[in-house]
Amino acid sequence: MINIMSSDFNNIKSTLDATDLQLLATLQADASISNIALADKLRLSAATCLRRTKRLLQEGWIEKQVAILSSDKVEGGRRRRYCLVDCFLLLLI
Repeated sequence: MINIMSSDFNNIKSTLDATDLQLLATLQADASISNIALADKLRLSAATCLRRTKRLLQEGWIEKQVAILSSDKVEGGRRRRYCLVDCFLLLLI
């Protein structure tokens, strides 16, 4: 679900149409969805869906795509001093 403050909604609404908002909400829920599946879900042609997605990326509405790692898999089911995520966060600081 896209978190939008009500005061900002009118500004966003003037820039994005209902289909853009649906596209963003769907991608936010599952960024791994294929363009074909996304187009089917939004009842768009694949070309139109891809064009809209690229536009939203270029305009900065989509900042990045990320993967949420399973802590059980990353930590191997046991507590480690440093796990992959901890190391990544250390590099960002």
